[in-house]
Amino acid sequence: MLSDKFPKYLIKTDFSSFYESIPRDKIWKKINDNPLLTLTSKKTIKQILYEYGKLSGQEKGLPRGVGESGSGKSVTAWSCQ
Repeated sequence: MLSDKFPKYLIKTDFSSFYESIPRDKIWKKINDNPLLTLTSKKTIKQILYEYGKLSGQEKGLPRGVGESGSGKSVTAWSCQ
């Protein structure tokens, strides 16, 4: 790939307040509808989202630094494509 003569571009992006802007209700619907996730995984994610909502006092946003945050981010990214 690097040896061909086609031009290559590297684009680095950073979304401002990305985690904080994700609507948890929409993420939860997508996660809950995903047949590949176990019931235990869904319960864990739901509890994390619920607790984060209580702590943050906001309707939107995903907690940072939690393994499941990456899953929510991925679901959001898929939705944008």
